[in-house]
Amino acid sequence: MVPLPANANILVVSHGITIRVLINSLLEKADHCVNSLNWCDNTAVSELEWTPDGICGRLVRLNDGKHLADTGLATEEYEEWGLFAPDDYNML
Repeated sequence: MVPLPANANILVVSHGITIRVLINSLLEKADHCVNSLNWCDNTAVSELEWTPDGICGRLVRLNDGKHLADTGLATEEYEEWGLFAPDDYNML
């Protein structure tokens, strides 16, 4: 892995399942924990951050679609099929 500056920002754009697997892997969770992450809605934003020493990562926000509010662009019926993660994913 190439070392990055402590203040580096990285943007990843991908399909939802890839984002879920990447988040789970970057946070060094067990493979089965990926099932505790909500499906990522179209154009949703997820954010991770690490301590300055790069040792500890945490999930800041997952599947944030606030930018879609009142636009009519959110995925239809997402609330029925995509939301299932516990609020304590960081604790798994």
